[in-house]
Amino acid sequence: MVIRVIQLLVALLLFAGDLYFAQAQSINIVDENGKLIVRTDALLTGGTTYLSIEALRLVFDADLTQKYTPLTKKLILILGGRQIRLRINVNSIRIEPSGQNVSLPYPPLLFKRKPFLPIEFFTHLIPQIYEFDVSYNATLRRMQVIEKSSQFTDNGPDEFTAVIDLGHGGKDTGCYQDSILEKDLVLRLAERIQMESSDKAMKILLTRDSDTTLYAKDRIRFANRKKEAKLFISVHCNMSFSPKRKGIEVYVNNARSNLLKIGSNPDKNSVTNDQFALLKPLSQDHFLESSRRLAAVLKSRFENILGQKVSVFELPLNMIQNIYMPAVLVEVGYLSNPVDLKRLKGAQFFSQISVAILQAIEDYQEILMAENNLDSIGTEVR
Repeated sequence: MVIRVIQLLVALLLFAGDLYFAQAQSINIVDENGKLIVRTDALLTGGTTYLSIEALRLVFDADLTQKYTPLTKKLILILGGRQIRLRINVNSIRIEPSGQNVSLPYPPLLFKRKPFLPIEFFTHLIPQIYEFDVSYNATLRRMQVIEKSSQFTDNGPDEFTAVIDLGHGGKDTGCYQDSILEKDLVLRLAERIQMESSDKAMKILLTRDSDTTLYAKDRIRFANRKKEAKLFISVHCNMSFSPKRKGIEVYVNNARSNLLKIGSNPDKNSVTNDQFALLKPLSQDHFLESSRRLAAVLKSRFENILGQKVSVFELPLNMIQNIYMPAVLVEVGYLSNPVDLKRLKGAQFFSQISVAILQAIEDYQEILMAENNLDSIGTEVR
């Protein structure tokens, strides 16, 4: 009995020591084109790499739910409509409702009281639940996620593609005033934008073209699968407790910022909790400067065509923080303001907004072309 107790204590000490000496590192999670999705902190211990459940939630399923019971060390994950039953330090996994049993080479573990999953959970199990193939290169510290049903669209050589996201839809009406619904207004506006673009060298893709319920993950997946898309504009209407608030506003996602009005110093005023952040979504951080340029040309066109001042703000935006291209959110007016509401009911304002957005897209296209030309010249000089 004493020998057995000693053996258990030794095993416990070895396991604790293994966690204590676990090497912290970061890995990149990329899409089929090698484009960065997120960079996440990881643990190298026990002969494999471990990722947090947050990595699972951010990359594969924003609606993931989890339940961990410390007493029994049981962990339940709801993924893709299936219940994944795990236990800390146990290799076997049960998938319900199919009753399928899966054994992983390495078990889930706890680190700082949080469950971590071995990289093999992602490479072996995720392809059985979702339409993704997942591979991991330990040398490059890179996990690649390839959607099995990815479709690629070949554009004409001069066609510039933009994604217009229509806020809300279906069961989600958005804000409303006097029976005027945000979801209906932005649908009308997006249809007008698409119609006005027919004679231009560009292609406008809408995240929805009817009164359909779309969740954030659906919009994100739609946009990120359009590999030809060069920018993303999410269109909304605003609402305020004060009827005096009015006008168009443009928002740029900046994960390091509190509400920040353009014109102030973003680096000086930003607040970051990087030391506490296990997961660092860099997709929009990478496009921050490009998104700022897109916001600037939209502001300029709105002001020129509508003759009113337009504000640009930076703040963390859950809706577009995982869009892998330059992206902004545009609030075209306040339904709570009588003047804005009246304009939003009329066809003329919609036409002006459409023209302004399309001209801004053309302006942004010219900026990209100029940058590409400069890059080409620089390459030739070198």
